[in-house]
Parts: sequence; structure tokens; C-alpha cells
Amino acid sequence: MNMINLVAIYYQNIGPFEGKEISLLFEQGKYLIKAPIGSGKSFLFFDGPTYALYKNSSRNMLNINSKEGEISLLFEANGMYFLVKRRLKAGKSKDSCSSQLFTINYRGEDIVQEIAKVCPEGEILMKDFNLIAEIEKYSDLFPLEEQTYKNETDIQQNLDQLLPPRPVFLSTMFLLQDAENIFEMQPAERLIVLKNVFWLLGIDEAKEKVQEKKREIWYKLKALQDQSQQDAKLKKYLGIIIKNIRILLQNEITKEKVKETEGFVLEIEDFLEKLSLNEFSLNGIDRQIFDQVKQDLKKKEEGFLNIQTSIEHLEKQYRELDAQEEKGREEKRNLEAKLQEILKQIASIDPQKLEGLKKEKAKYYEETSQLEEEKDYSAFSQFLRNEEVTGFLGNNEVKNLQEAREIIQKLKQAGKDLQGKVSQIDLEIKNIQLQTQQTQKDKEYHIQQIKEQEKYLQEQLVQAQRRLQEFDGTIEEQSIFACEKIGTNCPFIKVINKQHFEQLDKQKQSLFAEVETLQEQVKKADFAKKREILEQEEKSDSSALLKEKEFMKSETEKLMEIMRNFLMEIGFKEIEESYQNVQEIGKKIQHLDQQILSLESAQSQLQSYQQKETEIRTSLINIEKQTKEREAKKILLKEEVLKLKEKLEQQGQKEVVLLLRTVEELLQSFDYLQQLIEDATATKNLVKDLQQQEKMLGSLYTILSKEILLLALDEYLPVLNEIINSYLAQVVGYQISMKIVETTEKLELEAKIFDEKGEREVKSLSWGQRTILKLVRMLAISSYLQTPLLFLDETINNLDGDTIGKVSEMISNFVKQRNMKFYTVTHNQQIQEMDIWDQVIEIVK
Repeated sequence: MNMINLVAIYYQNIGPFEGKEISLLFEQGKYLIKAPIGSGKSFLFFDGPTYALYKNSSRNMLNINSKEGEISLLFEANGMYFLVKRRLKAGKSKDSCSSQLFTINYRGEDIVQEIAKVCPEGEILMKDFNLIAEIEKYSDLFPLEEQTYKNETDIQQNLDQLLPPRPVFLSTMFLLQDAENIFEMQPAERLIVLKNVFWLLGIDEAKEKVQEKKREIWYKLKALQDQSQQDAKLKKYLGIIIKNIRILLQNEITKEKVKETEGFVLEIEDFLEKLSLNEFSLNGIDRQIFDQVKQDLKKKEEGFLNIQTSIEHLEKQYRELDAQEEKGREEKRNLEAKLQEILKQIASIDPQKLEGLKKEKAKYYEETSQLEEEKDYSAFSQFLRNEEVTGFLGNNEVKNLQEAREIIQKLKQAGKDLQGKVSQIDLEIKNIQLQTQQTQKDKEYHIQQIKEQEKYLQEQLVQAQRRLQEFDGTIEEQSIFACEKIGTNCPFIKVINKQHFEQLDKQKQSLFAEVETLQEQVKKADFAKKREILEQEEKSDSSALLKEKEFMKSETEKLMEIMRNFLMEIGFKEIEESYQNVQEIGKKIQHLDQQILSLESAQSQLQSYQQKETEIRTSLINIEKQTKEREAKKILLKEEVLKLKEKLEQQGQKEVVLLLRTVEELLQSFDYLQQLIEDATATKNLVKDLQQQEKMLGSLYTILSKEILLLALDEYLPVLNEIINSYLAQVVGYQISMKIVETTEKLELEAKIFDEKGEREVKSLSWGQRTILKLVRMLAISSYLQTPLLFLDETINNLDGDTIGKVSEMISNFVKQRNMKFYTVTHNQQIQEMDIWDQVIEIVK
């Protein structure tokens, strides 16, 4: 049996550990865990590894106040190392999990000892430490290779192939405080636990597959043995056959040919409702009779088809004549339309109308000349000599209304342009005035700034001079000292206090230097000159620019006035009106030119029109002649078709077609019935095969339920029984006997107690003795399977002192004999004080 080995695990925001990172190294040794209830020990040692491996837990792994968390487990399976990462994310109703699986190609001897080197010295339970992240840093020593999978289900399926079944994992490595005692279970339930321990779950899986296959065969047999649908089809097809034979017997064409089948029909009609597919055969009727009838009817049908083909050929000719007739009518309509157009053209050729149009054109020319002669263009010539307008109008002479109107249009556009220019100049004048006002404000602000600076420096200078003067007075006072011995001021006071007066002199020099600096600053600033420069500063050339803009505006307005007066003087509106009249007359003349050209062209084509008229009339006569010929052909074709249809009617075409369909339906029912009989035969054979398979699977199920399981447990159970009794002998005065009991339907695991009182049930033991039995069973399984890890959680509570001593000695002997990872949680002082523990792990709530 391949057991897995846990190496290291990392947690973030798991169970009660909000905001905590915890790492655990499963190092070989014996560890005592001191942890109060609710401290999270089960999350660290049981729930966490189980969820990491199987993505299955009876409670939420993510801390209730955290949005995200992680469980990463490094483990060994089948001699290879793997790292599985489970990242948890809080959801509204259920936490989600995303997973990754890595292989670790470690080539050393002891991966745990190598990992221990990157851990805090001597610790296997590490807080605020990410052991997996530390391992990933050493990629040369622990090369990780991520395995790619489609989805979460795919990852877990691959993990399940590496791992033992979850019940096996839990039954062989963990004994929790609330775990159920196998010896207190029902005998059948005990057997299930034992199968978990020895990985015999595959037998149950095989049994389930066999049972599933048996159910599948049973349903198939049930469906196949139900003949009601097939019998219904038999009656249906026989009914169709009888109905169609009756039709053939009643028809003069087929009556004699099928007469010998009448006996079959009468026989079947008497027993139709009682017939079954298992008792029926088609031996009583000859199918060849109906094949011959079909062949004879087919020959008749072929003769009808030849006549029908002739009818279709004649009808096709009739349709072609119709199409030709329609084409002739269309050609006639087109020719008549062309004839009407030509006659219209001939009628429109009128020499008098042409002369009238020419006279009307001459009249319009005369009106145009009069309008031109009424205008005097001398004013234009005089105006255009004006230098102020020559630049944009030119100095050409104006000779007609067209040129006069062009000058007026240019003047109007120029007036608009000049008006825009005046508006632009007004805007520029306003901007210059605003800039001048802003410049004046800036000058006044600078003068005020100069005055404030001057005032500040003067005040600083006066204060410095006052301090210097006051300091001189202080020095003078300190240099006067009345001496009683000489009766006057001492002349040597400055010599006596030389150092003091030197210090005072330095201070005075500093004050004097400050006064001189301020005086120099006032002098250099020359505030009076700056004010004078600003006050006497000449105005900028803005006034000149302003005058220039006003002059430009004045000149532009004068030019606009000259142009406006000129337009009023020449009566520009009358000129434009006359121009419009001339334009209208020009359009009329153009229209007349088109009419005159058309009439002149028509006169030149009169002979051609007359020739076309003759040709069209000849074509119309030919079309009429062809139409009469087609009508005669159509009458002949129609008569021939009627004769052929009468021939079909006389020979009974419809009756033959109906009889042929009857025979075809009858033969088709024969085929269906024959296939139904063949299928029934095949079904009988299939039923026999399935019944044999069902019998064989029943035997296999019995073998899997008892024989194979007995064979496997006969090997394991005696050894396990012996190991359990060897441990019991160290603690209690009874032994246990476990054996497989075979009932009519199933196997059960019987467990009996033997002591000086004789044989009795396990339930007769006290609570403490049952607790010992549960512990001993777990130690025996671990010893027998050589599990690499064992976790015991509060498994020896409520025992008396003497029994505790014996249990302690038994555990001590167990761990000394095993080189494994052994963890136990207990509050018992005697076990805690045992000298077998490599390390004591304390978990604070």
C-alpha cells in the first residue's frame, strides 16, 4: 500500500487565525501539543491537510472576517514530491477556491532536513512566516514545475489518482477526540471501516459496477420480452395486406391473377385478433403472385406513359405557338407606336410655324437693343477714373448692361468688406484704449511700491542709528567709576575691564556697520530718481497708434460714402432690373433657337419619315398573316390532344395507376412483415444471451460480496488482531477477537471480548476501557501499515491514574519503536511529563 507523507504546510487567514501567516514543518519526531479548545489545532493538523489534498472539509476553511486566504501543502506520494496550492476567496453564499499543482524534482536524500535549514532554528510551528515562499526562493535546490490543467475538476481528478481514498487517509493517520469507536458500531459498519483501512474499497466499486450492469440487462430483458408492440405491428401489416388483396380480387383486371390467395385472406381474417408474432409465418402465401401482377400493371403503365409523352409533346408545341403569338402581339404594339410617332413628326412639319418663330426671335433681339440704348454709361467711366476705386474695380470702360452690373456687384461686395474693416478698426481702437488704461494703473502701482520700499529702509536706518546712539550711552555709563581713594572717576577703568570693553567695542562696530549698510542701500536705491523717471516717462506710442486707427476708420467711411453716392446717382436698382429683363429675353431666344433647329431638322428628314411609314405598314400586314397561320395550327394540335386523352380514358389509365399503387403498398407491407419476423428471431437469440449474462453477473456479484473480501481479510485480520492484543496486554486484562461472520446476504465483522469472565460483547466494557480499545486499534493500524504520521487528539480522557500510567508506558514503547511523525494533543499531566517528547508545541487561543 502506498501511503502519502506530509512534508510542510502554509496557512493564511485560515479558521480562527485572522490576519495570520502560519507555517508547519512535518519533521520526523514525537511532539506534544498543548492547545485549549477553540485554539485552531484541528485546522492546523487535520482540516488543513485534508482540504489541501481532497478539497473537502466539513466546515469553512477561510476566516469569516477575511476576503482571501491560502493553504499550500508540500507532500510525498509514490516516491515523488508535489506542492498543491489552494487560494480561497470569500463569496456571498459560498467561498470559492482556485488551485495549482506543482511537481518538485528534489534529488537529495532528506527533503525535510533540507527545508529545516530555511526555518527559524528548532521550530516546526512558525508564526508570521511563509515557509512555502522561502522554499520557492531556492529554485536550484527545489525546482518547481507547474502542471497545466483545464479546470479545478481536472486538477482534483489528477490528485485523486496520486492519493489514497479520503476515508483511507483519515482512518489510518488521524484519531480525533470525537471519532467513532469501531467496536461500538454495528458489525456491518465495522467491516466498512476495516475496508477503508486496508484499501479494499475497490471491491465495493466493482460490486457496484456489476450491480449496475445487472440492472441494465434486466431493463433490456424487460423491454425485449414485451411483444405487445411487435404484435400490434403484425396486425397492422396483415390488415394492410388483406385490404389490398380484397381490392385486387374485386377488380376485373387482376381478379383471376390473385384468385388463389383468397383462402389465405379468409383464414387470416378469422384469427387476426388472436395472432402473435411468435406463432406466425408467411409460408401460407406466395409473394411471386403479386410481383407478377405488379409487372403486368407496369407494362400497361408504360403504354400509358408513351401516350402521355405524346400529349405532353403536343401541348408543348401548343405553348410554343402561344408564346410566338404573344411575341407577335408585342411586336405589333411596338410597330404601331413607332408609326404614330412618325405620323406625329410628319404632321408637325409646318413651314409657316418656322417663319413665325424666326419673327418672334427678331422681336426679342430688338427689345434687348432698346434696353441697352436707354442707358448712359458715362457716369461709370467718370467714377472709374477715381484713384480711390481703381485699385479694386479697374479703369475699364463700361459699354453694356453686363459690364455695368458687374461693377455694381463689385461695389456691393466692396461695401460689405469695408464695413467689416470699420468694425475691425473699432475693435482695435477699443483694445488700445484698454491697454493704455492698464499701463497707467501699472505705473501708479510701481510708484507706490517704490515709496513703500523707501519708507521701510528709512525706518530701518532710523532704528539702527537710535540703537547705536543708545549703545554709546551705555558704554559711557559703564566707563565711569567713582574711586574713593583718589576722590574722582577712575581713569583706568577701561584698562581694568579691557576684555569687557573690547567686547562692547565689537558690538558697537557691528551696529555702526549695520547703519552704514542701510545708508548705502538708501543711496543706491535712489528712490527719488526712480519716482521721477516713472512720473516723467513719456507716454507710449499708443496715442499715435490710436490716431492712426481713427484716421483709417475715417478714410474707409469716406470711401464707403463715395461708393454709396455713386450707386444712388446711377440708379443701380433700375440697371439691375434692366439686366434681369435682358436675361429673361435671352432665355426666350434660346428656347426659340431650339424649336427652330428642331423644325429645320424635321423638314430635312420628311422623305425619310415617309419611307419608314411604308416599311412599318408592310410589317404589320405580315404579322397579321402569321397570327392567322398560328391560330390554324393551334386548332389542329388541340384536336389531336383530345383524341389521345380519350384513348387513355378508354383503356382505364386511372384504374391501372390505382391498382399499381395497391400492389406496391401490399408488397411494401410484405417486406415490413418479413423484417418484423426476422427481428423477432434475432430478439429471441438476444434474450437468451442476456439471460446468460444476467446469471453470470449474479455469480460474480456473490463472489465480490463474499469470497474475494474473505480472501483479503483472511490475510490482514489475524495479524491486526494479534497486534491489538499485544497492546491491550500492556494496559488491560482482556483480549479481543475479531472475525468475519458470513450471513446469507452479506459479511459482518464480529468483535468479542475474552477475559477471566469468559466471552462477552464489547459494549459490556466500561467507558474508559472502550477509550483504551479505540486508541489501541489506531496504534495497531499505524504499526501494521507503517504509516509515516499519526495524530492523536484527546484520546485518553477520563481514565484513572493507574490506567493512565499504563497507557503512558504503552505510548512510550510505541514511539520508541517507530521512526515517524507522531503528534498528540492531551491535557493529561502524566503524559505531558513523559520524557519521550522531542518538542512541546504550544498553541495560544
